[in-house]
Order: sequence, then structure tokens, then C-alpha cells
Amino acid sequence: MGTIVKQLKIFVETLQKSIRQIEIEIGVSNGTLSKPFKAGKGITTDTLEKFFSRYEELNPIWVIKEKGSMILSVEEQEIIMSGLKEENTSGGFNLSQKKYLKDIIDDSLRDYKDELKETQKLLEMEKEIQFLRQQLNEKTKPASN
Repeated sequence: MGTIVKQLKIFVETLQKSIRQIEIEIGVSNGTLSKPFKAGKGITTDTLEKFFSRYEELNPIWVIKEKGSMILSVEEQEIIMSGLKEENTSGGFNLSQKKYLKDIIDDSLRDYKDELKETQKLLEMEKEIQFLRQQLNEKTKPASN
């Protein structure tokens, strides 16, 4: 089962509603969610858009990347909705959207840096283990005459 379908299924379970009820609420036909949930198949982007439009509190980052919390804070919802409601003629992001995206990017970078540090530590430990094995092998070799 793909990450998106798996995460949506978890969210639906927290709503304590039937899958059919959710399908009706988001305006999709019978089986649009139940079939992927049962078979582990993907869903269309159209269905995903309808899902996010109906459940504005659902965190898209959590759904797609399994990062952060399932439910957006009120502030995060307002930032996203204000960006969607504001007419933006330049085609770019407004200030609140830029701040929100910057925060997400900063969090992701921090996570990656932490993972990189851990990987570097593991590599150093692996080198040390190899060195110690060599020393042990040299000490346990029988002396040649």
C-alpha cells in the first residue's frame, strides 16, 4: 500500500465514519476510496484534491511524507487558506505562504542534518571496528619461524 493511501486510511479511521460516508462528503463515486484502501492501490490527484478541500485540517505533508502531525494547527490552516483565497497576480507566493514553506524547509533541513551526523558517526565507528579487527587478527596470528 502506498504512503498516501495508507495515511488517508489512518485519517479516515480517526474520523469514525464509514468509507462510503467519506466518499459522499468529498463528492466521489462509490468505491473511489474503498477499492484503493482494500487493494492498496493508488488514488487519483483529483480525489486527493477533493479530500484536502473537504478536510482542511488534514496536513498534506503528513499524508505525503509521513512527517509532522496528522492535523494542522489553526494557524497553519489559516496560512494555507489565506494563500488559496488571495488573488495573486504575480503567480508567486504571498508572505504568509513563504514563511510557512520556509519553516517546513528549515525543519526538513534540520532533520536531514541530524541524519547526516548520525550516518557520519556510524561510518567512523565502522572504521574503528575494522581497525580493531585488524589489530586483533595481527595479535592472534601464529608466529612464523
